[in-house]
This record gives sequence, structure tokens and C-alpha cells, in this order.
Amino acid sequence: MRLEVITRTFFMGIGSENLTMELRSKLFSNILSQDMGYFDSPLHACGKICTRLASDVPNLRSAIDFRLSTVIATLISVIAGIVLAFIYGWEMALLVVGILPLLAFGQALRIRVYSGKHRKTAKDFEDSGKVAMEAIEHVRTVQALTKEEAFHEKFCHHLDAPHKDALRESFLQGMAYGFASAVVFILNCCSYRLGLYLVLQSIMLPMRVLRVMYAITISSSTLGFASSYFPEYMKATFAGGIIFNMLGQKSKIDNLSTEGKKEKLTGAVTFKNVRFSYPERPQVEILR
Repeated sequence: MRLEVITRTFFMGIGSENLTMELRSKLFSNILSQDMGYFDSPLHACGKICTRLASDVPNLRSAIDFRLSTVIATLISVIAGIVLAFIYGWEMALLVVGILPLLAFGQALRIRVYSGKHRKTAKDFEDSGKVAMEAIEHVRTVQALTKEEAFHEKFCHHLDAPHKDALRESFLQGMAYGFASAVVFILNCCSYRLGLYLVLQSIMLPMRVLRVMYAITISSSTLGFASSYFPEYMKATFAGGIIFNMLGQKSKIDNLSTEGKKEKLTGAVTFKNVRFSYPERPQVEILR
């Protein structure tokens, strides 16, 4: 059993790290291949891009590392427990099948509470990262203009809303987690009570009741490990959508391409009637 845990943790860890490296490399390569108009957009500011590279890829990794193998093992354990329960006592197995939807409801409630403000919180973290990046990159100018306090207040302002949301949501998440955890104990309590009734009514033998109880207890005890995976799954879903959306944005001019015929030019090059402006600021002509 311990060898199985070590093996799946080892290989899932290697796979998640390789995927993280590959995604981060492709994302960085795609960013470098974009034209200047891409970086002129406020959505692609330097601080936001750095935040994506630093946080979103690890968030995606956290959903496919050893925790994913734990969830798969938990699902297999639950299915095996229900099958054994039906084999040795279908009366008690029906009770398990009837209570499991409550557990699914508890997990769905946790996901709903967690994902409610996650998109807004992620945007606030992006803005705070942008402010920090700009202040650090131009620290000499900031110090010369004595704007340290202004940037600090602006940075804290972007973090104030996520902090308040986290305080409000912590109570709701605690209630949802408590409900999801209580379902396991409710299941065990109801199973023992029903098992006692079936034994007293001579419907089931005590040994068969104990077999069903052990199958239910072992399978339900593993559900707690799987419940900790759902917040990571929500983070990974949100981060993965952003990452693959960025990877899907292709530049009109691929500056990394080596294809095409290279012309040999001789003499002077002259440009006439050439005008250029960035897409985000069409009214400002950069080249005229």
C-alpha cells in the first residue's frame, strides 16, 4: 500500500512538473512573439503578464499533481465500497446511495462559494502586481518624486477588496466544509442504526452487517481527502482558461519564424507617406 502511494505520488509529481515547464515555456515564447500593439493594451501590462507566468501556471499544476491521484483512488474506493455493500447487504447499500447526493451537494456548495469572487479577486491581484512591478522598475524615479507612499497606498488599495472578500467568504466556506464533513458522520450514524435494526429483526446476520459497515466506513473516510481537492480544481480551471486563451492569441507578425526568402538589399532605403499608430491609441501617430 505504501509503495503504491509513493509510486503514484512520484509519477504524478514528475508529470505535473513537466507540464508546468512546458506550459510556462510555450506561454513565454508566445508572449515574446507578439507585436508591440499587444503590449500597448492595458490587459497585457508587464505586471499582469509576470503575474500570469508566476502564479497561473503553478495553480494549474496544483490540480494535476499527487492530489489528482488521491481523488482517483478515492473514487475507486467509494465505488468498490458501494459494490461490496450491495453484495453483502443491499438494504444498507440503498441507504448509502441515498445519502451520497447530500455529500455531492455539500461539495457543490463549496465550489459555488469559492468560485463566486475568484474572478474578481484574480483581477485585483493582477492590478496589485502591475503596481508593484511598475514601482520597482522605476524605483529611482519614484524616490526622486517622493511617491513611495502613493504607490504603497495604491498597492494596498488593490489588496483591500480581496482581503475583505476573503473574510466574508471564510465563514461561508467553513459552513460548506462543515456540512460536507458532517455528511460522512451522518452516513456512519445512519448505517449503524439501520444495521442494528436489521440484526434485531433477523433480516441480516451480524457478520454481514459488519462487512457492510467496514466497506461503508473505509470508503466514506477517504472522501475527506478528496474534498480538499475541489478548491485547487477551481483555481486550476480559472488559471487554465486564461493560459490557453493567451496561447491562442497569435501575432499577425511572427518574429520567431525563419521561413521565407531573405532578400539582399543594396543602396539606401527611403520611406514616403508612411503613417503608424498603435491599435489602442489610433489617434496618436507614432510614425509620420
